[in-house]
Amino acid sequence: MRKYIFCFTLILIAYQSFGQWRGMRWKRTRYEVMAGVGVSNFMGDLGGSTSNRSNYNRYFGDFDFSATRPTIALGARYKIYPVLSAKLNLMFGFLRGADRYSLDYGRTNRDLEFYSEIYEQSVVLEYHIIKENTSRRWSSARKKKIRGFSVNLYVFGGIGGFYFSPKAEFNGKTYRLRKLGTEGQTVEGSGKKKYSPYSMCVPGGLGMKVGINRKWDVELDYGIRWTLTDYIDDTGGDYYDNAAIIKANGGGDSETGKAAGWLADNHKGGQRFNEGMYYNNGGRREYREEYAQAYQPGDRVPYPSGTTTRSGNSNDYYMFFTLSLSYKLRTGRNGLPKF
Repeated sequence: MRKYIFCFTLILIAYQSFGQWRGMRWKRTRYEVMAGVGVSNFMGDLGGSTSNRSNYNRYFGDFDFSATRPTIALGARYKIYPVLSAKLNLMFGFLRGADRYSLDYGRTNRDLEFYSEIYEQSVVLEYHIIKENTSRRWSSARKKKIRGFSVNLYVFGGIGGFYFSPKAEFNGKTYRLRKLGTEGQTVEGSGKKKYSPYSMCVPGGLGMKVGINRKWDVELDYGIRWTLTDYIDDTGGDYYDNAAIIKANGGGDSETGKAAGWLADNHKGGQRFNEGMYYNNGGRREYREEYAQAYQPGDRVPYPSGTTTRSGNSNDYYMFFTLSLSYKLRTGRNGLPKF
């Protein structure tokens, strides 16, 4: 009798140990690293397919294929539970927007454009709707145990920060728009401060992983970044006194001053300078030296301060779509990954 009780006890302990081992097997590959490439797209004030007058146009109709640019992605994942992971993202890409490609009349008439590098760092939590399969099966062809075919679907959300630096070209030369102060930020006494080149973002999206073998996965990831700035494209307020902007950047007889005037206000149509470089200001003829130096007869007269806005009524946002390879790191006895 004692012999049977002893055998039963051994079987019970072995079964419980095996069950615990199976239940904890996911911890042996809870660390992952990944690298990939993809594309980015900007959705803000400049460019876009339509205006931002409705939520549909802001979030879906504003997509502009011509503004798509490349991006590089690096990341590391830590699995907290079988259905919950934390992921660190490092993204480098480019953003672009150009009014001349828009289908909205107001934007094409404004005729501004920009491009910028973007460096993003973010931490997100992933909830796995379809949990990853970590089981193994026997392959008769390979004569060994292999990881079962695995498809993992997840949604994610988190918080991050990013650096940006909008630029534009004038007469074949590139200028940093923040440095020029295209909305009067560099004009003494304007009361306007330069916007920060670093801002916060809120990433959110979905992804899918497909297992190749026990260690390697292919990932597809799509995410939108809602931001806390309206100046990724250097456009977030009203037009400012164009002559004052030209003067603050060296005057109309300097290349930088001319560039500042044009890049601050490049709208089509409207009032034109006459042969004597005069223009009609509220019913009277007016002449300003900065304009006579920076512009030619027939050029458009810039908008006066505060008469119209350069931007929309919402912050900018952008998206990333990436294709990555991820590699599972084995966990050692100390619980840390083995390299």
